[in-house]
Amino acid sequence: MGSEEKTLQAGITYGEYRELANKSLETGDIRGGAGMRDYVELNNRRMDRAEKTVKIGEDLAEAVENMTESHTMIVLSEAWCGDASQSVPVLAKIGELSDKLKTRILFRDDNLDLMDRYLTNGGRAIPKAIFVRDSDGAEVASWGPRPEEPQAIVKAWKEAGGENKDKMIADVQKWYAKDRGNSIQKEIKEVVKGL
Repeated sequence: MGSEEKTLQAGITYGEYRELANKSLETGDIRGGAGMRDYVELNNRRMDRAEKTVKIGEDLAEAVENMTESHTMIVLSEAWCGDASQSVPVLAKIGELSDKLKTRILFRDDNLDLMDRYLTNGGRAIPKAIFVRDSDGAEVASWGPRPEEPQAIVKAWKEAGGENKDKMIADVQKWYAKDRGNSIQKEIKEVVKGL
């Protein structure tokens, strides 16, 4: 068994990801350290909201159903990541649409070799969805760490000197709340059509 197959088998479901995040809050064993506790709590609420409010569009469902080959969408994530809290529930719902696309989540910090192949402007930004063709294990596409519009907000913030990070984060989270997962769906639909 190759290392890529082992990586896929090490992946967890979205339900397991949520369970591990909740358990870490109960035990105090927070991935990334105790300083991440507040982020994990906040992100759990965000994921709860996304699970209730995000509706997958028919055009995306049709694109997934029309895939000619099966793929696994590996999602690199951590429960403390604000972008992940908005995107991973949407990606998980997409992975439930058809047997042709399944979702497995890997913790970024446990899979840096894979993460380092998908850097964003030199950084280990997450979440990152990597599409692997099941027939041969080839990594054929990727998406992330966030949709184009919030990515532009982050880029502009960095180019302006990176001051007032809290405002930038608030702006990005407001964008996610207004968008309700629609932009992620549009972008993933384009990825899926190219598979």
